Amino acid sequence: MERAETGETRVLPVYLRPVRWKGAAFSRFQGVPTDAKPVSSWDNPDEAWMQVADGIVRAVREIRGEAKPKHGPFTCSPGLERPRFNPRLAVLALVVLLLLGLTVWWLHWPRDQALSDRLAEGDALLDSGRYAQALDSYEQALALDSGSAEAILGRDKAALFAHIGPDFDAPAVRTRLRAMARNHRRDAHIQTMLGRLAAAAGDSAGARDRYRQALELDPGLPQALFGLGLLDHAEGRLDAAQGHYHNALERAPGQPRYLTNLADLLLARGDHAAALEIYDRLLRLSPYLLLARLERSPRILLRCPILPLRSLRLCEINSSCGEPRRSKATPH
Repeated sequence: MERAETGETRVLPVYLRPVRWKGAAFSRFQGVPTDAKPVSSWDNPDEAWMQVADGIVRAVREIRGEAKPKHGPFTCSPGLERPRFNPRLAVLALVVLLLLGLTVWWLHWPRDQALSDRLAEGDALLDSGRYAQALDSYEQALALDSGSAEAILGRDKAALFAHIGPDFDAPAVRTRLRAMARNHRRDAHIQTMLGRLAAAAGDSAGARDRYRQALELDPGLPQALFGLGLLDHAEGRLDAAQGHYHNALERAPGQPRYLTNLADLLLARGDHAAALEIYDRLLRLSPYLLLARLERSPRILLRCPILPLRSLRLCEINSSCGEPRRSKATPH
């Protein structure tokens, strides 16, 4: 660094990956790409490498005296011979830098691809209300990149949503959601969950507003469509509710809760054949779901055309011993 100050050599930092460079000995030298943005952070790495090449060429020209230094005078002291420009050496340096960049990209591409896959998986699970599974996907993403802002936000949302159950602390959750909404005003998941809280508090109009805001931000969001279906179903608007349930299932075909509510609605309308088709789908997804196994039986449907779904408890069949194991009732 001292030789660079006296003009004996030239220092040109090249930022390939994010690094804590502020305060380092080379931080006072102008590096490339501009603004110290690492090559790995560019959407188009070719543009970054072009800036690196331009910076090297510019430095060589300044050394040869063909251009004035752009950032600070790092010229040779009087009495020192100015180094001669070697075109072959410059080309070799460019080739070495290009190979280095390709090597870094090749080494990190599998991790970056895995990170993108985990984030996409978490987003899809969050969209359809599978919050515990979404939390696991975001945790895997953070294991690949602990500084990923998208993974951190997804994890925080999934962790909060996953703990909202029958006995959750609604005021505390509402406070946390509103705080998150202030920092992420265009987040459709947060708007959807605020709608769910409004519906639980009996504020149907407020819930509808939240669900519609969510759909404006993310058209086709399954959880928002399902929330509107629940509101219409509870208010007796069965045609509208059925449409919302179908739209939600188009985007999240494997969500058992959506299928269960649609089957409930079809039974209420007397469409037993369509309800049986839904229960068949449920059995393919959850073969040990006792409620679906019982209600798909034509003999039971003939004896009891309208089954009180909300009065039954969901059970699971223990695959190891064949005995049913009761679980808590799952609200629609």
